[in-house]
Amino acid sequence: MAKKAKKKAAKKPAAKRAASKKPAAKKAAARKAGKKKTTKKAAKRKPTSKKKTAKKPAAKKKAVKKPAVKKKPAANKKAVTKPAAKKAAKKAATKKVAKRAPAESKGDAPTFEKLFEESSPEVRRVARELRDLVRATLPNAEETIYPGWRIALYKVRSEVCGIQPAGDRCNFYITKGTEVSDPDKLLEGTGKGIRHVKVYATAEVPVPALRRLLRAARKLDG
Repeated sequence: MAKKAKKKAAKKPAAKRAASKKPAAKKAAARKAGKKKTTKKAAKRKPTSKKKTAKKPAAKKKAVKKPAVKKKPAANKKAVTKPAAKKAAKKAATKKVAKRAPAESKGDAPTFEKLFEESSPEVRRVARELRDLVRATLPNAEETIYPGWRIALYKVRSEVCGIQPAGDRCNFYITKGTEVSDPDKLLEGTGKGIRHVKVYATAEVPVPALRRLLRAARKLDG
């Protein structure tokens, strides 16, 4: 019996050791709990990144606002100005036609004499002689006075020739001058088709050469 009591007494320190181990276990448990808390805090902090990502819809709002910045009114203004440009172009075209077209038969209707009224007497005499030459060579030619261009044009089927005051001389035009043979080499000019002869005085009118030019131009008229 005494031996058993001693054994029990000897076992008691082991229990004490187990009891002493309990605080260590508690500390380990506390550490684990601390880790869990930190992980929980980290888990709680994660939504902050979500908050940052939540700002993305603001960028979407900006993208939605872009259609409102369209400059359609400016385009409309340009479209409004287009008719004005068209009107200006029409006015310019009508001015050209007015220049080209002869005045209607009124009291101030243009005449051959009025066309040369500001020219010198010698130029007027040259103009009359050239006119007589045209009428003799092309008896069916129709005379039209264009005051805007200051020229008298003569037409059979199409315009064949013209007489124009030019300062101290008359210019005698052949409308298809580039296509007409000119053996006397009288024609001058650099236009696409028209060529002219400069005549300063009645004594200088080359009647035979001009008659040949008129007949050749009439043949080209068809």
